[in-house]
Amino acid sequence: MFVLHLILILLVTFDASSGPKNTDRLSAVVYADGSRWVHDYGAGADDAIDRVVGLRLDDAQHDDDLLVAYTHLGLGTVAITDLVEAGVQSDRTADTDGSRRFGTLTTTDEGVYPGWDRFGRLGLLSWVDVDFTTGASDLPNIPPVYQQRYERDRAGNLLRQTDTRPGAAWQTRDRENFYDELHRLIETKMADGLNAPEEAKEWTLDAAGNWRSLTINTTTQTRTHNLANEAEKLTSGSQTHYYDDAGSLGLVTAGPEYELIYDAWNRLVEVRSVGSGSAVLAKYRYNGLHQRTIAEQHTGGSLSSRERFFYSPDWQLLEQRTYNASDVLVATAQQFWGKRAIDDAVMRRIDRDPAENDGFEDTYYYITDHLRSVVAIVDHAGKLVERVRYGPYGEPTHHRPGDVNGDGVVDFFDAQVMIDLGGSGVEIDDENYQADADINRDGIIDFYDVQLVLADVTKDQVTGISDPETVANPIGYAGYVYISDFGAMGHWLARHRIFDPVMGRWITRDPAGYVDGMSLYLYARSNPWAFVDPMGLFGIVTELFAQITSAVAQEARQGIDRAATAVQSKLGIVGGVVAHGVGVVANDVINAAEGVVHLKAAIDNSADSMAAKIAIEKVQNPLAPSETFAQVKTSAVEQAIDYGGRVMSGDAEAIGDGLRAIGYAGVGGPGTSAAVSRLGGQVANNITVRARGFAPNKLESHFAKHKSEWSSMSIKKYDRKAHSLMNAEIGGDILGHTRSNGDILRYNRKTNEFGVMAEDGTIRTFFRPQDGMNYWDRQCLD
Repeated sequence: MFVLHLILILLVTFDASSGPKNTDRLSAVVYADGSRWVHDYGAGADDAIDRVVGLRLDDAQHDDDLLVAYTHLGLGTVAITDLVEAGVQSDRTADTDGSRRFGTLTTTDEGVYPGWDRFGRLGLLSWVDVDFTTGASDLPNIPPVYQQRYERDRAGNLLRQTDTRPGAAWQTRDRENFYDELHRLIETKMADGLNAPEEAKEWTLDAAGNWRSLTINTTTQTRTHNLANEAEKLTSGSQTHYYDDAGSLGLVTAGPEYELIYDAWNRLVEVRSVGSGSAVLAKYRYNGLHQRTIAEQHTGGSLSSRERFFYSPDWQLLEQRTYNASDVLVATAQQFWGKRAIDDAVMRRIDRDPAENDGFEDTYYYITDHLRSVVAIVDHAGKLVERVRYGPYGEPTHHRPGDVNGDGVVDFFDAQVMIDLGGSGVEIDDENYQADADINRDGIIDFYDVQLVLADVTKDQVTGISDPETVANPIGYAGYVYISDFGAMGHWLARHRIFDPVMGRWITRDPAGYVDGMSLYLYARSNPWAFVDPMGLFGIVTELFAQITSAVAQEARQGIDRAATAVQSKLGIVGGVVAHGVGVVANDVINAAEGVVHLKAAIDNSADSMAAKIAIEKVQNPLAPSETFAQVKTSAVEQAIDYGGRVMSGDAEAIGDGLRAIGYAGVGGPGTSAAVSRLGGQVANNITVRARGFAPNKLESHFAKHKSEWSSMSIKKYDRKAHSLMNAEIGGDILGHTRSNGDILRYNRKTNEFGVMAEDGTIRTFFRPQDGMNYWDRQCLD
């Protein structure tokens, strides 16, 4: 039965464009119950460039209803994300005074986007209701659901984050950050208007990014690390960590104590309590793709519940089924994802009585911040259900709507504030107005808000990130999946690895190696406000990454078309080889198709993933202030030309390098067409053409002309070196180019040797150019 679940849970369907070139693209994700999450490509130009303008749900309760709509700036930048059913938008045109351009609202000038600064970086993140507009005294008519202003230094580090809602009053509402010369976070302060910090954290980092000490307010914790960067001992609570031979955290003593057990693939499979009452707390199972498919919770050593998880090809959680100890299905929850990032959570719905077969009772929508962390959740009518606040490393604090003072608990103090404010009715332009006391966001604190807070006073405090009786939401910090089974604040699952927010590090070593620094446990390069790590393998700059991803995802298809056409014109079977390369390089393309047409389809439907891989390579040092986004794009195109020469005959790994070149070329700009066409010609020629030698009487004349370019050269050695270069596999120092007339060029930039060969394998010339790479570049201009 379990295998049957895996087979039925997900179907990905494709439709074909009706344009002059039939290309496949993602049409819908079909869930096990038949629900279809439909990608709407609109009409006209949107349809022609395969741009998703909306997401629709088609099932027994929805008739292809539009639930998420996108408004774009340029080709792929999302300016407005509209949660249509909830009536809430993430709007880059919205300003703090309520002015915006959305629908019939035109209270700001066209082309003005307060959401971005002059460098295209996120400056003001506004989640607002559909009726949000200007009010009195330079204030909006109603408060935003969530609004934050971001201030950065020249290197892009986040210096300040300010809650700009009118009447924002939480004591920890604003944040100020400080960095060392390596752009690593070393101090953060949270305060009421950045005055008299309510909470302050300060880190002392060693060269590898390990926390030598952590000071929270006035309490300092010191840590001891061994030569493998394993955190062995913490002074607070005399906590000691023990690691197994693979470098995985195996035992934690003190506050709280637990033991972790792993399988042969270093995947966490069991959590046990420590001490005389040692017992199983949780068990996990995985499929062959390393995706966690089953999580069992144990109480008193006995099974209490079991969850089963199902995923998309991008490893996004799609469905979560909860069973009781008797293995009876008690709840089914479905996750729906947007297009702005790989972990762009937009909607969740829950069926709490699946046996009744009466559909899903509750639908919720996500409000996310610049890291894609879930900071608030509203229901289908836009009513606030819960908020979550995070520390720099994802330390969560849950807030019910009635938590007016933001301390995590709804109690007498919140009720008293509401009674004092709500008795006379406090409007948004009143100096006593508090945004978090206006629970229903109607612009006035009144009796209705008081009733909502009093209702929350009777509810228990939530220790995790979500109320298990309502949303039971598993998505939180940076879009990661929350694990509440162990740890003082739980843990975050980011695909390949598990992250500990209290320790600020991964619990296992990085299987990708030393990608982010000299510690295999380092998270986000010690800059958690700028980097996220959705794969659990490498940190990615959130904004620059998103810009490059968007640009590549939209434009790469054109490069793919040209490359595929060039390849097909040489040898059709090459398309199948390259398509296999897609399967090797793109993790989300499990079954790579054969042929050139399917190569296009594979790229088309994994464009974001491929763009991610390209962006990762281009932003390894993204905080350098001298490199602008335009320069990054130009550099990408230039590197495409270089990568285009790295395709080896019949070698799938080298085909992967060529595939990256296609992706780079998709960025656009000068050289794109040449780079892509060149790649196609090189693939074909490397498979079909071998050097046959010089034409009759040409060997002698060419040798006589060029022998002086080497210190010692015989005619036999000259002929042998010419053959060797022209038959060399392209890659590393060996560059290649195919001219429009079919001539094949090779250049060894290490030895400065250049050769030309005709399509039939006849060597035309072989020599050492005087100006080296400059000469090579000129030869590649045709």
